[in-house]
Amino acid sequence: MNRQNVTKWCRAFSEGRTNVHEEHRTGRPSVISDALLRRTEEAIQENKRLTLKELHKIIPEVSMTTLHECVIVTLGYHKLRAVSLLHDNARPHTAHKTEALLKRFKWEVLDHPSYSPGSCT
Repeated sequence: MNRQNVTKWCRAFSEGRTNVHEEHRTGRPSVISDALLRRTEEAIQENKRLTLKELHKIIPEVSMTTLHECVIVTLGYHKLRAVSLLHDNARPHTAHKTEALLKRFKWEVLDHPSYSPGSCT
């Protein structure tokens, strides 16, 4: 902490401050009201795939930033992810498929020594 902050805190405590936690301050009132939360929640429950732009068309009197804060921060909704396509290409599965293909074509399988760094020289 620099000297200026130490001086500021010493002055605050000498004037009667008793803790270091932030005190409640008056400021700009929140735009997010219970009515707005209720309307937003109802719109989302009607259509779960609603985007913020579509929600803004339903509730045009509120800015996109406020709607984003309402939906994401206050109500806790998040974007749905697309379906993940899982490929079954783990080693045992591909090895079985390869062996089946070799048997089907009746190809001769040659023995192959495992790799050894010393055998290359």
